[in-house]
Amino acid sequence: MPAEDENLTFSVGFMQPFLRAVAPAMRRQIDKYYTGFADGMESLFEFLRRIYTGNGQTYAVYVIVFVVIMLLFKNILF
Repeated sequence: MPAEDENLTFSVGFMQPFLRAVAPAMRRQIDKYYTGFADGMESLFEFLRRIYTGNGQTYAVYVIVFVVIMLLFKNILF
């Protein structure tokens, strides 16, 4: 509950009592999800960084491997 002397108008911050009430619970949960999401994104971008080398021969090998995989699984995929 807000204190009697607390101004709850929109311009001053009428959400402050709510934010004080839920901040401890939200901080623990959000940090866990945010850290997991950030770790996943870091892993994804690290993987992509290793793939995109700038070497055309490497890209040609990737295309050949992709085509071979598609041909192997053509009955399942199409």
